[in-house]
Amino acid sequence: MEIGVFLKSDFPRQPVPPPDQAAEWLRRAAGKTILVVGDYFLDRYWEIDRSLAEDSIETGLEAHQVVGRRLSPGAAGTVTNNLTALGCRHVLAVGFTGRDGEGWELLRALRARGIDTGWMLESDEVMTPTYTKPMLSEDGSGFRELSRLDIQNRRPLGEGLRSELSARLRDAWAHADGVLVADQVEREGCGVWDERMRAALAELARNDPDKPVLIDSRANIGAFSGVMLKPNEVEAADLLGLPALRADTGVWTDALIRRHRSLSDRPWFITLGACGMVVCVPAAAPVWLRGIEVPDPIDIVGAGDSTAAGIMMGLVGGATPADAGWIGQATASLTVQQLGTTGTATAGEVVARLGTVFDDRVGEAGSRD
Repeated sequence: MEIGVFLKSDFPRQPVPPPDQAAEWLRRAAGKTILVVGDYFLDRYWEIDRSLAEDSIETGLEAHQVVGRRLSPGAAGTVTNNLTALGCRHVLAVGFTGRDGEGWELLRALRARGIDTGWMLESDEVMTPTYTKPMLSEDGSGFRELSRLDIQNRRPLGEGLRSELSARLRDAWAHADGVLVADQVEREGCGVWDERMRAALAELARNDPDKPVLIDSRANIGAFSGVMLKPNEVEAADLLGLPALRADTGVWTDALIRRHRSLSDRPWFITLGACGMVVCVPAAAPVWLRGIEVPDPIDIVGAGDSTAAGIMMGLVGGATPADAGWIGQATASLTVQQLGTTGTATAGEVVARLGTVFDDRVGEAGSRD
Protein backbone atom coordinates (compact mmCIF):
# COMPACT_ATOMS: atom_id res chain seq x y z
CA MET A 1 0.00 0.00 0.00
CA GLU A 2 1.30 3.47 -0.93
CA ILE A 3 1.24 6.46 1.41
CA GLY A 4 -0.41 8.49 -1.37
CA VAL A 5 -3.53 6.40 -0.89
CA PHE A 6 -3.97 8.01 2.53
CA LEU A 7 -2.81 11.47 1.52
CA LYS A 8 -5.53 11.58 -1.13
CA SER A 9 -8.22 10.13 1.13
CA ASP A 10 -10.58 11.78 3.60
CA PHE A 11 -9.12 9.72 6.43
CA PRO A 12 -9.09 11.79 9.68
CA ARG A 13 -5.48 12.43 10.63
CA GLN A 14 -4.07 12.32 14.14
CA PRO A 15 -1.53 15.10 14.84
CA VAL A 16 1.78 14.30 16.51
CA PRO A 17 1.65 14.95 20.28
CA PRO A 18 3.91 17.71 21.61
CA PRO A 19 7.28 16.23 22.61
CA ASP A 20 7.09 17.59 26.16
CA GLN A 21 3.73 15.88 26.63
CA ALA A 22 5.12 12.60 25.28
CA ALA A 23 8.05 12.92 27.68
CA GLU A 24 5.62 13.28 30.58
CA TRP A 25 3.66 10.17 29.56
CA LEU A 26 6.88 8.16 29.35
CA ARG A 27 8.05 9.54 32.70
CA ARG A 28 4.82 8.37 34.33
CA ALA A 29 5.03 4.99 32.62
CA ALA A 30 8.51 4.39 34.01
CA GLY A 31 7.03 3.82 37.47
CA LYS A 32 4.27 1.47 36.32
CA THR A 33 4.35 -2.34 36.26
CA ILE A 34 3.86 -4.02 32.87
CA LEU A 35 3.24 -7.73 32.47
CA VAL A 36 4.45 -9.45 29.27
CA VAL A 37 2.85 -12.85 28.88
CA GLY A 38 3.56 -15.11 25.95
CA ASP A 39 6.15 -17.05 24.00
CA TYR A 40 9.71 -16.35 25.11
CA PHE A 41 12.44 -17.34 22.67
CA LEU A 42 16.22 -17.27 22.92
CA ASP A 43 17.79 -15.36 20.01
CA ARG A 44 21.26 -16.75 19.48
CA TYR A 45 23.61 -15.16 16.93
CA TRP A 46 26.73 -17.02 15.81
CA GLU A 47 29.34 -14.90 13.99
CA ILE A 48 31.26 -17.07 11.50
CA ASP A 49 34.52 -15.97 9.86
CA ARG A 50 34.77 -17.80 6.52
CA SER A 51 38.46 -16.96 6.18
CA LEU A 52 39.17 -19.23 9.18
CA ALA A 53 37.29 -22.25 7.80
CA GLU A 54 38.81 -25.69 8.31
CA ASP A 55 38.11 -29.11 6.82
CA SER A 56 36.69 -31.61 9.27
CA ILE A 57 38.97 -34.65 9.60
CA GLU A 58 35.97 -36.86 10.36
CA THR A 59 33.68 -35.80 7.48
CA GLY A 60 35.83 -33.86 5.04
CA LEU A 61 33.20 -31.12 5.12
CA GLU A 62 33.94 -27.49 5.85
CA ALA A 63 33.91 -26.71 9.56
CA HIS A 64 32.62 -23.19 10.14
CA GLN A 65 34.55 -21.28 12.77
CA VAL A 66 32.50 -19.20 15.21
CA VAL A 67 34.44 -16.14 16.37
CA GLY A 68 31.70 -14.46 18.35
CA ARG A 69 28.20 -15.00 19.67
CA ARG A 70 25.37 -12.85 20.99
CA LEU A 71 22.45 -13.99 23.09
CA SER A 72 19.28 -12.05 23.76
CA PRO A 73 15.64 -12.69 24.68
CA GLY A 74 13.45 -12.91 21.59
CA ALA A 75 9.72 -12.84 20.74
CA ALA A 76 8.07 -11.91 24.07
CA GLY A 77 11.60 -11.23 25.30
CA THR A 78 12.02 -8.58 22.60
CA VAL A 79 8.98 -6.79 24.03
CA THR A 80 10.52 -6.82 27.51
CA ASN A 81 13.81 -5.51 26.07
CA ASN A 82 11.98 -2.58 24.52
CA LEU A 83 10.03 -1.80 27.69
CA THR A 84 13.17 -1.66 29.83
CA ALA A 85 14.98 0.44 27.21
CA LEU A 86 12.06 2.89 27.25
CA GLY A 87 12.54 3.23 31.00
CA CYS A 88 9.95 0.89 32.54
CA ARG A 89 11.46 -0.23 35.84
CA HIS A 90 8.98 -3.02 36.62
CA VAL A 91 8.49 -5.64 33.90
CA LEU A 92 7.04 -9.06 34.76
CA ALA A 93 7.39 -12.15 32.55
CA VAL A 94 4.93 -15.04 32.29
CA GLY A 95 5.83 -17.88 29.93
CA PHE A 96 7.83 -21.09 29.90
CA THR A 97 11.27 -22.49 29.14
CA GLY A 98 12.63 -25.99 28.98
CA ARG A 99 14.93 -27.16 31.72
CA ASP A 100 17.84 -27.03 29.30
CA GLY A 101 20.87 -24.94 28.41
CA GLU A 102 18.88 -22.61 26.18
CA GLY A 103 16.40 -22.02 28.99
CA TRP A 104 19.21 -21.22 31.40
CA GLU A 105 20.66 -18.71 28.95
CA LEU A 106 17.25 -17.15 28.28
CA LEU A 107 16.40 -16.68 31.94
CA ARG A 108 19.85 -15.30 32.65
CA ALA A 109 19.47 -12.79 29.80
CA LEU A 110 16.06 -11.68 31.06
CA ARG A 111 17.32 -11.21 34.61
CA ALA A 112 20.35 -9.28 33.37
CA ARG A 113 17.90 -6.76 31.89
CA GLY A 114 16.03 -6.42 35.17
CA ILE A 115 13.01 -8.53 34.16
CA ASP A 116 11.13 -10.24 36.99
CA THR A 117 11.15 -13.93 36.00
CA GLY A 118 9.47 -15.16 39.17
CA TRP A 119 6.38 -16.24 37.20
CA MET A 120 8.30 -18.03 34.43
CA LEU A 121 7.69 -21.79 34.29
CA GLU A 122 10.57 -24.25 33.76
CA SER A 123 9.72 -27.79 32.67
CA ASP A 124 11.38 -30.98 31.46
CA GLU A 125 8.36 -31.57 29.20
CA VAL A 126 9.23 -28.82 26.73
CA MET A 127 12.21 -27.38 24.88
CA THR A 128 13.15 -23.72 25.12
CA PRO A 129 12.12 -22.10 21.82
CA THR A 130 15.31 -20.84 20.18
CA TYR A 131 16.19 -19.00 16.99
CA THR A 132 19.84 -19.62 16.07
CA LYS A 133 21.00 -17.10 13.48
CA PRO A 134 24.38 -17.83 11.84
CA MET A 135 26.05 -14.63 10.61
CA LEU A 136 28.72 -15.17 7.93
CA SER A 137 31.65 -12.93 7.04
CA GLU A 138 34.10 -13.70 4.27
CA ASP A 139 36.90 -11.68 5.86
CA GLY A 140 35.91 -11.07 9.49
CA SER A 141 33.80 -7.98 8.80
CA GLY A 142 30.44 -7.21 7.24
CA PHE A 143 28.43 -10.16 8.55
CA ARG A 144 25.33 -11.35 6.67
CA GLU A 145 22.64 -13.63 8.04
CA LEU A 146 22.39 -17.23 6.81
CA SER A 147 19.45 -19.64 7.09
CA ARG A 148 18.11 -19.74 10.64
CA LEU A 149 18.05 -22.87 12.84
CA ASP A 150 14.88 -23.14 14.93
CA ILE A 151 14.00 -25.07 18.07
CA GLN A 152 10.26 -25.13 18.71
CA ASN A 153 7.81 -27.44 20.42
CA ARG A 154 5.77 -29.37 17.86
CA ARG A 155 3.27 -30.98 20.25
CA PRO A 156 0.68 -29.19 22.42
CA LEU A 157 1.62 -28.60 26.02
CA GLY A 158 0.30 -31.07 28.57
CA GLU A 159 -2.63 -30.39 30.87
CA GLY A 160 -0.41 -29.83 33.91
CA LEU A 161 1.64 -27.14 32.17
CA ARG A 162 -1.54 -25.49 30.88
CA SER A 163 -3.04 -25.30 34.37
CA GLU A 164 0.16 -23.88 35.82
CA LEU A 165 0.47 -21.21 33.12
CA SER A 166 -3.12 -20.13 33.70
CA ALA A 167 -2.50 -19.90 37.45
CA ARG A 168 0.64 -17.83 36.93
CA LEU A 169 -1.17 -15.46 34.57
CA ARG A 170 -3.88 -14.86 37.17
CA ASP A 171 -1.34 -14.33 39.93
CA ALA A 172 0.87 -11.92 37.98
CA TRP A 173 -2.17 -10.02 36.66
CA ALA A 174 -2.86 -8.58 40.10
CA HIS A 175 0.52 -6.85 40.13
CA ALA A 176 0.32 -5.25 36.66
CA ASP A 177 -0.84 -1.82 35.48
CA GLY A 178 -0.84 -3.00 31.86
CA VAL A 179 -0.55 -6.32 30.03
CA LEU A 180 1.16 -7.10 26.73
CA VAL A 181 0.52 -10.42 24.99
CA ALA A 182 3.11 -11.88 22.61
CA ASP A 183 1.61 -14.83 20.72
CA GLN A 184 4.53 -15.98 18.56
CA VAL A 185 3.89 -19.71 18.08
CA GLU A 186 1.51 -20.37 15.19
CA ARG A 187 0.62 -23.98 16.08
CA GLU A 188 -2.32 -23.92 18.48
CA GLY A 189 -1.38 -25.05 21.97
CA CYS A 190 2.33 -25.53 21.22
CA GLY A 191 3.14 -22.22 22.86
CA VAL A 192 1.58 -20.33 25.76
CA TRP A 193 -1.68 -19.51 24.04
CA ASP A 194 -4.64 -21.77 23.36
CA GLU A 195 -8.40 -21.45 23.75
CA ARG A 196 -8.21 -21.97 27.50
CA MET A 197 -5.56 -19.29 28.07
CA ARG A 198 -7.40 -16.83 25.83
CA ALA A 199 -10.59 -17.43 27.83
CA ALA A 200 -8.72 -16.81 31.08
CA LEU A 201 -7.31 -13.57 29.68
CA ALA A 202 -10.74 -12.42 28.47
CA GLU A 203 -12.22 -13.07 31.92
CA LEU A 204 -9.45 -11.11 33.64
CA ALA A 205 -9.86 -8.21 31.22
CA ARG A 206 -13.64 -8.20 31.63
CA ASN A 207 -13.33 -8.01 35.40
CA ASP A 208 -10.64 -5.31 35.27
CA PRO A 209 -11.76 -3.07 32.37
CA ASP A 210 -9.50 -0.12 33.18
CA LYS A 211 -6.32 -2.16 32.72
CA PRO A 212 -4.94 -1.89 29.16
CA VAL A 213 -4.37 -5.28 27.54
CA LEU A 214 -2.70 -5.26 24.11
CA ILE A 215 -2.44 -8.32 21.84
CA ASP A 216 0.26 -8.99 19.24
CA SER A 217 -0.43 -12.38 17.62
CA ARG A 218 1.29 -13.84 14.60
CA ALA A 219 -1.54 -16.14 13.49
CA ASN A 220 -4.54 -15.95 15.85
CA ILE A 221 -5.27 -12.31 16.59
CA GLY A 222 -8.95 -12.75 15.77
CA ALA A 223 -9.28 -15.42 18.45
CA PHE A 224 -8.71 -12.93 21.30
CA SER A 225 -11.74 -11.06 22.64
CA GLY A 226 -12.39 -8.16 24.99
CA VAL A 227 -8.88 -6.74 24.59
CA MET A 228 -6.91 -4.29 22.44
CA LEU A 229 -5.54 -5.72 19.17
CA LYS A 230 -2.44 -4.72 17.19
CA PRO A 231 -2.62 -6.43 13.80
CA ASN A 232 -0.29 -5.60 10.93
CA GLU A 233 -1.59 -5.08 7.40
CA VAL A 234 -1.78 -8.79 6.53
CA GLU A 235 -3.32 -9.76 9.87
CA ALA A 236 -5.85 -6.94 9.61
CA ALA A 237 -6.98 -8.10 6.17
CA ASP A 238 -7.54 -11.59 7.53
CA LEU A 239 -9.39 -10.18 10.55
CA LEU A 240 -11.71 -8.28 8.21
CA GLY A 241 -12.22 -11.22 5.86
CA LEU A 242 -10.49 -9.48 2.95
CA PRO A 243 -7.74 -10.85 0.68
CA ALA A 244 -5.79 -7.63 1.26
CA LEU A 245 -6.24 -4.04 2.42
CA ARG A 246 -7.13 -2.47 -0.91
CA ALA A 247 -5.93 0.80 -2.34
CA ASP A 248 -9.49 2.11 -1.94
CA THR A 249 -9.36 2.92 1.78
CA GLY A 250 -13.11 3.42 1.92
CA VAL A 251 -13.74 -0.28 1.24
CA TRP A 252 -11.70 -1.67 4.10
CA THR A 253 -12.36 1.25 6.45
CA ASP A 254 -16.09 0.50 6.33
CA ALA A 255 -15.32 -3.18 6.97
CA LEU A 256 -13.04 -2.18 9.85
CA ILE A 257 -15.71 -0.05 11.52
CA ARG A 258 -18.34 -2.78 11.21
CA ARG A 259 -16.01 -5.51 12.44
CA HIS A 260 -14.69 -3.47 15.34
CA ARG A 261 -18.14 -2.46 16.53
CA SER A 262 -19.40 -6.04 16.35
CA LEU A 263 -16.44 -7.58 18.22
CA SER A 264 -14.85 -5.09 20.59
CA ASP A 265 -15.22 -2.12 22.88
CA ARG A 266 -11.41 -1.76 23.05
CA PRO A 267 -9.07 0.11 20.68
CA TRP A 268 -7.40 -1.57 17.72
CA PHE A 269 -4.05 -0.45 16.30
CA ILE A 270 -3.52 -1.45 12.64
CA THR A 271 0.13 -1.04 11.67
CA LEU A 272 0.85 -0.35 8.01
CA GLY A 273 4.64 -0.17 7.81
CA ALA A 274 5.83 2.98 6.06
CA CYS A 275 2.20 4.07 5.66
CA GLY A 276 1.84 4.52 9.41
CA MET A 277 -1.00 3.31 11.60
CA VAL A 278 -4.79 3.38 11.82
CA VAL A 279 -6.26 3.56 15.32
CA CYS A 280 -9.86 2.45 15.77
CA VAL A 281 -11.66 3.33 18.99
CA PRO A 282 -15.28 2.72 20.06
CA ALA A 283 -17.92 5.25 19.03
CA ALA A 284 -15.54 7.34 16.90
CA ALA A 285 -14.14 7.39 13.40
CA PRO A 286 -10.78 5.62 12.91
CA VAL A 287 -7.84 8.01 12.69
CA TRP A 288 -4.67 7.77 10.62
CA LEU A 289 -1.17 8.35 12.00
CA ARG A 290 1.13 9.07 9.09
CA GLY A 291 4.31 6.99 9.01
CA ILE A 292 7.62 8.42 10.22
CA GLU A 293 10.01 8.33 7.28
CA VAL A 294 13.52 6.99 7.84
CA PRO A 295 16.26 6.52 5.24
CA ASP A 296 17.40 3.13 3.95
CA PRO A 297 18.84 0.74 4.90
CA ILE A 298 16.43 -0.54 7.52
CA ASP A 299 15.90 -3.84 9.34
CA ILE A 300 12.27 -4.47 10.29
CA VAL A 301 12.97 -7.46 12.57
CA GLY A 302 11.29 -6.71 15.89
CA ALA A 303 9.48 -3.61 14.63
CA GLY A 304 6.10 -4.93 15.77
CA ASP A 305 7.46 -5.70 19.24
CA SER A 306 8.89 -2.21 19.64
CA THR A 307 5.64 -0.67 18.41
CA ALA A 308 3.68 -2.67 20.99
CA ALA A 309 6.05 -1.65 23.78
CA GLY A 310 5.76 2.02 22.84
CA ILE A 311 1.97 1.86 22.69
CA MET A 312 1.76 0.23 26.11
CA MET A 313 4.13 2.78 27.65
CA GLY A 314 1.90 5.52 26.32
CA LEU A 315 -1.28 3.90 27.61
CA VAL A 316 -0.06 3.26 31.16
CA GLY A 317 1.43 6.76 31.17
CA GLY A 318 -1.95 8.35 30.50
CA ALA A 319 -1.91 8.95 26.72
CA THR A 320 -4.99 8.47 24.57
CA PRO A 321 -4.89 5.41 22.30
CA ALA A 322 -4.06 7.56 19.25
CA ASP A 323 -1.27 9.42 21.04
CA ALA A 324 0.04 6.11 22.39
CA GLY A 325 0.10 4.96 18.78
CA TRP A 326 2.49 7.83 17.98
CA ILE A 327 4.83 6.70 20.76
CA GLY A 328 4.73 3.20 19.27
CA GLN A 329 5.49 4.53 15.81
CA ALA A 330 8.39 6.65 17.02
CA THR A 331 9.86 3.68 18.89
CA ALA A 332 9.71 1.46 15.82
CA SER A 333 11.15 4.18 13.58
CA LEU A 334 14.28 4.07 15.74
CA THR A 335 14.61 0.30 16.08
CA VAL A 336 14.36 -0.39 12.33
CA GLN A 337 17.49 1.71 11.81
CA GLN A 338 19.54 -0.76 13.86
CA LEU A 339 20.81 -3.37 11.40
CA GLY A 340 21.59 -7.02 12.13
CA THR A 341 20.09 -6.91 15.60
CA THR A 342 16.72 -6.57 17.28
CA GLY A 343 16.96 -2.93 18.24
CA THR A 344 15.62 -0.88 21.14
CA ALA A 345 15.06 2.82 21.79
CA THR A 346 15.21 4.98 24.89
CA ALA A 347 12.51 7.38 26.05
CA GLY A 348 14.78 10.31 25.26
CA GLU A 349 15.33 9.06 21.70
CA VAL A 350 11.58 8.60 21.20
CA VAL A 351 10.82 12.12 22.40
CA ALA A 352 13.54 13.52 20.15
CA ARG A 353 12.16 11.61 17.16
CA LEU A 354 8.66 12.94 17.79
CA GLY A 355 10.18 16.41 18.02
CA THR A 356 11.63 16.11 14.52
CA VAL A 357 8.16 15.57 13.03
CA PHE A 358 5.99 17.60 15.40
CA ASP A 359 5.98 20.98 13.61
CA ASP A 360 5.37 19.57 10.12
CA ARG A 361 2.64 17.22 11.22
CA VAL A 362 0.76 19.81 13.26
CA GLY A 363 0.71 22.09 10.26
CA GLU A 364 -0.49 19.22 8.10
CA ALA A 365 -3.16 17.89 10.44
CA GLY A 366 -4.42 21.00 12.16
CA SER A 367 -4.44 22.12 15.76
CA ARG A 368 -4.85 19.88 18.79
CA ASP A 369 -7.69 21.68 20.54
